[in-house]
Amino acid sequence: MEVHPPDWVKEKKIIPLVQIGLKRAPDLADVPLLFELASNDMDRQVLTFLSADTGISRALVTTPDTPPERVAALRRAFDATMRDPEFLADADKSQMDIVP
Repeated sequence: MEVHPPDWVKEKKIIPLVQIGLKRAPDLADVPLLFELASNDMDRQVLTFLSADTGISRALVTTPDTPPERVAALRRAFDATMRDPEFLADADKSQMDIVP
């Protein structure tokens, strides 16, 4: 989730120094990942571990005893929402990134 107006990076009002994650954002291709700044393998492993949870930054979970058919229904509903034109239009209007 962005904490600044989305045009600030494009307009160079702010300059990101580092990204936390396992892969670079396409619009920040020249900004290094945190673990890339490590000076040795041990530090790189620690920084990679700390960066790994950003890939599931907003996890959606349920209890372990949820029936498989309910899990399947929840997954279908999520997938449908991620393709819903009205949802995507609202997200775009709110300047939210939707990357399921």
